[in-house]
Amino acid sequence: MSQNGAIAVDRLRPHTQKLWKSLSIEDKRTFLSKYSALWNVTRHRIAPPIHNVMTDRIDKGTLQVVAGKIESLATTERSIDVRYRDQLGNVQTLSSDFVVNCTGPETKFSDLKIPLFQNLLTQGLVCADDLDMGIRVDEDFAVLNRSLERVGNLFAIGPLLKGTLWETIAVPELRGQAMRVAEVMLDQMPSSLKEENVIEYWI
Repeated sequence: MSQNGAIAVDRLRPHTQKLWKSLSIEDKRTFLSKYSALWNVTRHRIAPPIHNVMTDRIDKGTLQVVAGKIESLATTERSIDVRYRDQLGNVQTLSSDFVVNCTGPETKFSDLKIPLFQNLLTQGLVCADDLDMGIRVDEDFAVLNRSLERVGNLFAIGPLLKGTLWETIAVPELRGQAMRVAEVMLDQMPSSLKEENVIEYWI
């Protein structure tokens, strides 16, 4: 990743939610299918100590980085065969002792196997957002039911708002969301938080 790319993403942080909300549903879907992986790699960088360990093992030949898209996994008596398509489109197979899925959480909210969410969906107390990435909420983060009405004192913040706000899991965003929920519960008008330009480490 380049220094300029990482700094650009950091500079966008105070404005990312507004930009995301201004996009059409089709534009959001295009971003998710074509650019979200690159955004996530640039936005959520590896910590320097872990980076040092990994680069050291790559230099020693004990760690290999392979780029591609996984096609399938198959177990044998002695290994797990990972069938993937490399960057040239060729199908390759890697044999491994174990596989760790580091692709992140399930992104389709309605498919989550969490009993609480499934129960709320079944009862119509919550509904998925337009991208089915989380829960539909209003501007105050109050949960909307299938009739798009508020559901008492039920609110959602953080990862559940990824489809609505995109950038919603870091401390500055969580702090603002939690403050607004507290204000609503106390029947207070929204207060403005000072938005700071945050420049994080980059690799």
